[in-house]
Amino acid sequence: MEQIINTYSRIIFAFKKLKRAGWSKYWGVPEEKSESVAEHIFAVAFLAMLLNKEFDLGLNVGHVLELALVHELDELIVGDVPVRDRQAVSEKETQKEVTRAKIAELLDGLYSKEYLIALFDEAENAQSPEARFVREVDKLEFSLQGLAYCKDGTGNTCDGEKLVEYTEPAIQTKELLKIVELIKSLK
Repeated sequence: MEQIINTYSRIIFAFKKLKRAGWSKYWGVPEEKSESVAEHIFAVAFLAMLLNKEFDLGLNVGHVLELALVHELDELIVGDVPVRDRQAVSEKETQKEVTRAKIAELLDGLYSKEYLIALFDEAENAQSPEARFVREVDKLEFSLQGLAYCKDGTGNTCDGEKLVEYTEPAIQTKELLKIVELIKSLK
């Protein structure tokens, strides 16, 4: 029981406080209005569950949710690194082994280190249909979050073409590409 309480404060609560850096840095969203990594993870998981069902993709929803929940675990150690920050992304990549070891240590006793690292690797490297789908939904969620900021009048996020600049190349699922096209058409 104590381990669950400690995990909550060291992981879940930490993600609730960690802001997604790119919104403030590149899109003019005030930091206090930027989504947290926890909000992003929730959105990816929920959206993936809904889209899998809506489009009858036949993916293992339990596995999709596991992958969605762990896909940003490295950010707990290295912080949120926007895709545009090429140097920071490169540095994040060089720290991969250290990061994995720290994550496994944080969850030791709740999950086997081997399972957790394998799950994280699967998500990061898109090694299964479920992991590829989660990666696509992760990118799509960024664009949808930008639309939400636009509707709220927050930041400079009302250009659909710009919102999908990093999203579109990552998406292969035809149903998700239709959503991307809709976002692109918004000005």
